Amino acid sequence: MHMILLKRRIIVILIIFFLGTSFYPALVSSKTTVTKNDQTEDIFFGLKSHVDLTWDENLTLEPIAPNIELFDLDLNISFWVTYGIFGGLVGVFLCGRPVQIKFEIDKPDWCSASLSSSIITISIPKKNVMRSIFISLVVHVNDSAPAFEEFPITIKATTDREIKGPFGLISFLSPATITKNITLRADYTGIISYYVQDSIETPPQIEKQLPVIAENMANGKTIIECEIIESLPDFVVYFDPEELVLEVGEEKTTYLNITAPVDFSGEGMIMVCFTPHYFYNYSIVGASFNHTIKVFYYP
Repeated sequence: MHMILLKRRIIVILIIFFLGTSFYPALVSSKTTVTKNDQTEDIFFGLKSHVDLTWDENLTLEPIAPNIELFDLDLNISFWVTYGIFGGLVGVFLCGRPVQIKFEIDKPDWCSASLSSSIITISIPKKNVMRSIFISLVVHVNDSAPAFEEFPITIKATTDREIKGPFGLISFLSPATITKNITLRADYTGIISYYVQDSIETPPQIEKQLPVIAENMANGKTIIECEIIESLPDFVVYFDPEELVLEVGEEKTTYLNITAPVDFSGEGMIMVCFTPHYFYNYSIVGASFNHTIKVFYYP
């Protein structure tokens, strides 16, 4: 009986000795009851760390406007421990001690992403208790982000602390790592450029062609709708073709055809409009561009 008591005292003394006293207060965090906290098969003696990241997935459904919007998402960082065979004994000495959780981010080249904290400090909870801290993720995408294509922001969370027992042979607290992908999408930018002359001579009853060179600078396949907004009485004015289909970065040419009536002389104005539409959903529209062209004839 005395030998059993002596062994127990030795174990307690060793635990205190090897844990040491160089601990600092942890940051304040919320507590949540863990509904299931079973013993883990891969731990013989102490505690196993667990970390998780969660967020409201409904907030990631809307696409992000490139170069305009900063996307902000709250992340819930949860930390808890599960108990090994003698976890209850180890937990008495480790409960309340600080643990740091470090974060790493991986992202596409056309995207920037940052966290409000790259390292947080949280305290080791009691059995069946989960601690949580919220941090913010901020994401910005540029015009190169493909429209409506899902892309991941990968976040890796790692607990930095591993506490070993006597001679480093027994793990009192094992570390944890988790990697999560946050799936986002970029909105359609609808950016185009075009070149067309500002004036053209239009003798009566002679069809004149004015080339319009358009480029798709948007982040997705685009249909450019070419329209006549304002014309002149008895003029015949039309685009050929009326629509251009362009891949990203592609240039194409349409022609503005103008025929003046038999009695035309002097000058007038014709207004045209170019509107980009997302190829895969025509109702998604970028900004329209109006352009005024002077027509003239002095016999």
